[in-house]
Amino acid sequence: MINNVVLGATPANITLHCKSKDEDLGFHTLEFLGNYMFSFKPTLIPWQTTLFFCSFAWSGSPYLHYFNIYDNKRDDCKTCNWKIYENMTCKYLTERRSFNACWPWNSVKLMDAYNTSKI
Repeated sequence: MINNVVLGATPANITLHCKSKDEDLGFHTLEFLGNYMFSFKPTLIPWQTTLFFCSFAWSGSPYLHYFNIYDNKRDDCKTCNWKIYENMTCKYLTERRSFNACWPWNSVKLMDAYNTSKI
């Protein structure tokens, strides 16, 4: 599950686009504090990886933020819950009962003239 959270800024909708190498989940718009959920079956083949990556763009912002929202080498959760902030993404850790595992964006890029994602 992905949750749209903006701290220290005006609440805004966010457009996200998630995909893997095999599956494109399309574009979705989340209202402030809204949720987006998707499901899949990770690979069971040890030498292969399951990776879903997403781009995020807040309304009114010219930037796209990119993050690997699921990487089976990093994520061992059956249900991964994420909070999306302007400067990082944070995953819920069940054992700590909080969103303590945070990572910076993989990259942040200026959108093109048509405000479209390149992924």
